[in-house]
Amino acid sequence: EVFFFFSVVPTAQSSVVDINGTRVVGVNDKPFALFIGAPEVYMAHDVAGGDVLYEQSYPIEYWGNRYLVMACNLTDTNNTVINNLVVLTAKENNTMLFRDGEMLTTINAGFSYYDTIHTSDGGIFYSSNANFGVSQYMFTGGANPRLGQSSHGNPAMAIIPPIEQMSPSMHFSTPWSPYGDQRFFYLQVFTPTENVEYVMLNDSSISHLFLPVRSDPRYSFAQLNIMEGVYDLYTTNNGVLDARLSGSRSDCGYYALLSHNRIINANLF
Repeated sequence: EVFFFFSVVPTAQSSVVDINGTRVVGVNDKPFALFIGAPEVYMAHDVAGGDVLYEQSYPIEYWGNRYLVMACNLTDTNNTVINNLVVLTAKENNTMLFRDGEMLTTINAGFSYYDTIHTSDGGIFYSSNANFGVSQYMFTGGANPRLGQSSHGNPAMAIIPPIEQMSPSMHFSTPWSPYGDQRFFYLQVFTPTENVEYVMLNDSSISHLFLPVRSDPRYSFAQLNIMEGVYDLYTTNNGVLDARLSGSRSDCGYYALLSHNRIINANLF
C-alpha cells in the first residue's frame, strides 16, 4: 500500500510549501520506505525548463556528523562551470554546522541550511556536533552545449551518505546512452588517505588520481571520466570508500549515488 503526501503546487495564487525537514514516523515501529521528490523542479541559474527529482530517503538513524561532498563537473551553454547546491538538515536542536572547519550557522531540528559549492573547491568536509542529513543538487545540465544544445533545466539530486556509511566495495553499471561519442561519465571517489594506494577500478589502480581534502588531509578524493560499461570499485586492504556518478553526456545529465553493499550502524566508526 502506498500513501502520497504532496506539498502545494505553486500557481499564480499560491506559493510552494517547503516540506523539507518533515519527520515521518511508522506506526507501532513497523518499517516502511520513504521516497521524496517532485514531478517538475526548477532551480536557479538561467533555467528554462525543469525535470523530475526522485530519491529514496535514508532513515535519520543512519545520518552522521561528517560528510565529504564535491561539486558535479557541469557547465552551462557558455561553457561556464556552475555551482551546486548543498542542503544540510538538522536532526536535533542547536545543531552547529561547519564547512571545512569554519562554522556556518546553528539550526534546530527540522530546519535546513543552504550552501553552494564549486568544482574549484575540491573535496569539502561538512561536520557538526550532532547528526544531520545532506542532499546535493545540480542546477542544470541536461544537454551538451558543445553540441549546440541548450543545457537549461534538467536539475538532478543525490542524498549523500555520511563518512560513517562508507563501504569496502561497489559494483555498478552506467546507464545506456544514445548519444554516440558522448558516452562519458564522471566518477567521484572518496576514501581515507591511508587507503589511497589500495583503491582499484576494474582491477586497475587509480591511486595516482587522488588528492587530499584541503581541510582534512586524513581523507582524499579522485575525479575521473569513465566510459559506458560495468565497473567494480574496491580496496584491496578492505578499506572503505564512497563514490558518486554523474553524466551520460559530458556536461552531466544526472547525479546519482552508487549502491552500497550494506547500510551499517553509524556507531561502528
